[in-house]
Amino acid sequence: MLTERWHPSRMGLIDFWYYENQEFEFDHGHLLLRGSNGSGKSVTMQSFIPLLLDGNKNSERLDAFGTRSRKIENYLLEEDSARTDRIGYLWMEFQRENEAIYKTIGMGLHARLNKKTDAWYFIIDDNRRINQDLSLIRNHLALTSQELKNLLGAKCVMNSRSEYMQRVNQELYGFENLEQYGELISLLVQLRSPKLSNSLKPTLLNELLQNSLQPLSEEELRPMSEAIASMDRQKDELDGLIKAQRSAAQVNQVYQQYNRAVLADKLRKALTQQQRLQDLKQQRAQEEADRRQLQEAVQEKIRQMQENQALQRSLSEEKNQIQDSQWVRLIEQQQNHREHLNQLQKDSQHKQEALSRKQNRLQEVKTDVKQFSDRYDQGLRKQQQTLAEMEGIQENLQFEDHLLIVQQLKEEPAAPLNLNATESLIDQRLRLLKEGLATVDERRQKVQLAQQQQDEILRLQDEQAGLQKAADEAEEQYTGIVEEMKSRFYHFSEENTWLKLTESEFAQIVQRLLAYDQERQYYKITQMLTDHYHRQWNVLQGQLSQWTAQQSEHLEQKRQQAAELKQWQTQSEPVWTWDEATDQHHQALKARNIPFCPLYEKLEFQSDCREEDRQRIEESLRRSGILDCILISEADRERCLEAELGQADKLLISQAAVADLPALKLDASILESGGIEQLEAHFECSLATLNLTPTGYQWGSILGISSQRQPQVLIGQAAREAYRQQQIQRCQQVLDEIEAWLLEDQQEVEKALQNLADLEVELQRIPKEDDLSEALHQVQEAEQAMMQQRERIVRAQQRWDQIRVQIGEIDQRIRQVAEQLAIAADEHVFLNKKEGYEEYQKQLHQLQLIQHQLETTSEQQRDAQRQQEELQWDLDEMQADCDQLRSQIHARQQLLEQIEKQLQESHADQLRERLTLILNQLEQLPEIITALSHDLGSMQKDIQNKTAGLVELESELSVQQERCRQYDQVVVRELTSGYLSRELDPQTPWKIMLRQLEKTEGFGRRTDDLQLDLQTQFLNHRIILQDYSPSYRSVLQEEELPDISGRLELLARIQGRRAGFVELVEHIAAAIAEIEQLIQDQERQLFEEIMINTIAKNIRRHIRTSREWVQRMNTAMSAMNTSSALRLSLQWKGRKAETEQELDSRELIALLETDAQILKPQDFERLSSHFRARLAAARKEAEKAENQQSFHQIMQEIMDYRRWFEFAILYQKGDEKKKELTNAAFYSFSGGEKAIAMYVPLFSAVSAKYSMARSDAPQIIALDEAFAGVDENNIDGLFGLIENFRFDYIMNSQVLWGDYPSVKNLRIAELYRPDGAHYVTVMNYQWNGSVRNWVSE
Repeated sequence: MLTERWHPSRMGLIDFWYYENQEFEFDHGHLLLRGSNGSGKSVTMQSFIPLLLDGNKNSERLDAFGTRSRKIENYLLEEDSARTDRIGYLWMEFQRENEAIYKTIGMGLHARLNKKTDAWYFIIDDNRRINQDLSLIRNHLALTSQELKNLLGAKCVMNSRSEYMQRVNQELYGFENLEQYGELISLLVQLRSPKLSNSLKPTLLNELLQNSLQPLSEEELRPMSEAIASMDRQKDELDGLIKAQRSAAQVNQVYQQYNRAVLADKLRKALTQQQRLQDLKQQRAQEEADRRQLQEAVQEKIRQMQENQALQRSLSEEKNQIQDSQWVRLIEQQQNHREHLNQLQKDSQHKQEALSRKQNRLQEVKTDVKQFSDRYDQGLRKQQQTLAEMEGIQENLQFEDHLLIVQQLKEEPAAPLNLNATESLIDQRLRLLKEGLATVDERRQKVQLAQQQQDEILRLQDEQAGLQKAADEAEEQYTGIVEEMKSRFYHFSEENTWLKLTESEFAQIVQRLLAYDQERQYYKITQMLTDHYHRQWNVLQGQLSQWTAQQSEHLEQKRQQAAELKQWQTQSEPVWTWDEATDQHHQALKARNIPFCPLYEKLEFQSDCREEDRQRIEESLRRSGILDCILISEADRERCLEAELGQADKLLISQAAVADLPALKLDASILESGGIEQLEAHFECSLATLNLTPTGYQWGSILGISSQRQPQVLIGQAAREAYRQQQIQRCQQVLDEIEAWLLEDQQEVEKALQNLADLEVELQRIPKEDDLSEALHQVQEAEQAMMQQRERIVRAQQRWDQIRVQIGEIDQRIRQVAEQLAIAADEHVFLNKKEGYEEYQKQLHQLQLIQHQLETTSEQQRDAQRQQEELQWDLDEMQADCDQLRSQIHARQQLLEQIEKQLQESHADQLRERLTLILNQLEQLPEIITALSHDLGSMQKDIQNKTAGLVELESELSVQQERCRQYDQVVVRELTSGYLSRELDPQTPWKIMLRQLEKTEGFGRRTDDLQLDLQTQFLNHRIILQDYSPSYRSVLQEEELPDISGRLELLARIQGRRAGFVELVEHIAAAIAEIEQLIQDQERQLFEEIMINTIAKNIRRHIRTSREWVQRMNTAMSAMNTSSALRLSLQWKGRKAETEQELDSRELIALLETDAQILKPQDFERLSSHFRARLAAARKEAEKAENQQSFHQIMQEIMDYRRWFEFAILYQKGDEKKKELTNAAFYSFSGGEKAIAMYVPLFSAVSAKYSMARSDAPQIIALDEAFAGVDENNIDGLFGLIENFRFDYIMNSQVLWGDYPSVKNLRIAELYRPDGAHYVTVMNYQWNGSVRNWVSE
């Protein structure tokens, strides 16, 4: 993070007040405006600080005295001015310390007569400078807002003051939030006041000092914030679970009653089936016993029948013997008559029995008639009772069909009622009422849903605030990185030798950095610097190549020169240098042993030959071409001419042997005419017409001219040795020069290589993109998170709006239902009407039942009366038949008496008795045998039936056993399906279980009623339980058990899986216990780990820092020497506790300053108790209806350590003891002492507030009528205090020049405005700590 501070460097006014385009410069951030009253020094200063820091142009902010006397448009449109439309600008430029990096803030104003003044704001962060790189004036007029946007870019120009304030804080100050930034500006406004002692007093100063201390930052409070937010979320979740638990409990209460009723019904039916099985088993045992008895009786009957059949055969034979007598026929007649009589008697008896039955039936019918009559009368009474109850309901219901029903029943009490239309009307109205109530319930659910959605929106907005803070922090970090990158490139350029940036290049880089978040074109910066690198590399590489080539050339020269030197040093005398062809010929001659030697080796000079002559002779011989000829003998001519291709030479043919020829000594005579003949004679050769002359030679028509400058070299051994020594010396000198050149070459090469290495190092030092890219990535991630959060809020808002629309539609439906029913659209009215119609419908059904019973009873009564009449007719007819049978019996009895009399007179009594006995027995025996046979058949049939019955019974038993098993399974499924709570043991015997169920709450209600209640409760609580997707379904009845009806089953979803409702209740209870434990753990963590450990450490650090700050302030104030010996100091002491559970500040601070690891358990508990008490108080405060703060905000205030202390300003005069500066003591001070007493604490407060900003933030203050009323010595001390605080400042004064020893640098602008003048003259001065100089424009 950058630590080089921003300092104000310039400020300017364009077409504002009486300034056209005025620019003021700062010296090391210091500027003093001086001038007489009316010169404009206050107007000028207040137009910048704090106006340009937040853009607030309210009247009281513009006036140092806080009045509303002048508005900002008054500085643009003067009362006596002819201008009605004017645009002006105010701007202030900041420069980073020790760097040529600039940033400018400013605002534009457009004032029009009788119209609101428009304002716009701008920030220039691309290093361009006003009046140097750009101008805010075009054609002598200030730029419009749009022109400024075109000039700077739309991103740099703002119309929103709040956005401008935020940008200024972001670009320059870096306060954690705008609230802290606003507090600084408020302090600056108070400090600017020209009469501090009139607007402030010690008690207010103490509060200012307290607020100026650095609070715990959001980052430091984040652990607590996150813990509280987590606890709040858990608490919200717990509240939701508790609501869900209540709802689930209410539903489950009815559900359990319903489940118990269903279980009891199934238990009863299962027990009934078990009882039926036991009955069948008992019946089977009884039937088997009966069959055994029948089988025994059959055997007995068979024996009896056999005995009677034998007796019948015997009696038949005896009867046949007796019947042959005549008296037998008479006896037979007697028997016939007796049988006929018996038959008549039987018929008479049967008829009499039928008559008796008819009489009994008649009596029964008479009884029925009486019962039907009584039942009809009872039905009429019930009818009247029901009508009376319906009448009571009608009083509130006012049902229009009621009177028609009453009238109809009054006319015909037992007449059938056709109530279809009435029931349809009631059903229709009940349907409407239920629909209305369902709609009301739907509305309630929608309202709950809307509230939940609104809570969700608030939660999302809270999250958005956190995300916005993270986004702001990321944006601030990114801005800081951009600023740091500017500084890096600036220092990169400054520290470089080869990759230095021009102003244009640096401006381009700044532009690229500022546009990086839009273009991501960092590679262009790198490309620009790489191109610069390549250009420099090419230059340096060219230099290196040049010096390397020169070095190579010098090395070659050195080699050649060294070789030449070596040659001169190694050879005995100089050797002519021949060309290659000649040299090859010489080598060939040597190879063939042909003797030869150069001519010059056979020449010498006479000792008295002058040097110049020697030079002329040698030059003439050289230029004539014979000096380097080789002498060969005539004998070797032919062999020499056998030269190969590519070989060449000059041969001087001598007639003598070359080896034997002596040296020829020459003198000046050889230069004379014919002098060459000496040579021809000596070497026995011919040189034709060659003549040497003092100026050259002549050879035929060839005339050679000598330079007469060449030294003697070849002729003469001494000359050749001297020449060799000269050449050795010359070569050595040349070698020395070459060595010097090579040293220089090496130095230049090394320098070039170092330059290239430095260039490479500078290339590697190009600031990397990583930090910038990562910071931008974090910004984009934060913006993406914000965008997604905004989308979530929009969707939530849309859902909320949709729910509100739905509520409106529901209200419309409720009103429509109410209008159809002609009742008020009120839930209670709906409920009363519904209950009334339901009760009326119930009574109407009762009335219908009664009416049906009356109708049936009346019909039965009529049928019984008709039956009574019919029975009476039947009785009369049967009575006549009985009388006729009695007459026939009487006649037959008389005839039988006559026959018996005849038989009696004939003494055939014994025979007759025997025959009678036989006949009687024979008559009885068939009946007995038939009876026995019939009985036997019946018994056998009974046995067969018993056997078949037992088979059927066994089958029925098997079926019943299967049915019992099915019913048992039904009960077991009911017990094990999780419908019931754990209150019943499935192993309990069922009869006992049924008795237990009969004792439970709500037992005895009909299952259908409970099911209806269950559905109602479910619908009422479905919304609250919607997170668990509650539903119900109808479980179908058992196909093979038709008396087991279907049942309702409540279901839910727990963590994605389907579960029963009882499990849901248990899950919610477990979740509540888990969250309560979690909240308890989080609360423990909040107190033990976060508050006491983490937060306490930060508080401890802040307290320590604050105490150190107080100590520094006291040290600085004690160093001030005031003329009145007034000394000021600050005291920072703890406050007392507010409740018994809380600790005194001093005690709390002492505990907090103790390391947590060595804290005693009782002290730890005291700390925990203190914070728990504060937390409880915060929760209680947050729950108040009138409270506007959130729980988190209240906790922030509670943890604000600044509230645990209070400031006191102490003063001391001379040797007096220190006293607290009360308001009364303050008012007793002189004007200067009051000013000092105000300035010093305010400076401290401002310094403390600036310490909350970024380390590179400008720390500027403004003072109007600075130090008025303070004497010179104290003014110097106050300036020294400002220097100690390292404040930048703008101040104005009528008398001050600011040239005090404690002031090291100061720019002074003296303003002069004649009375009534519409211009201001500015004269600038410079104070360098020792001398004040005038500064020319």
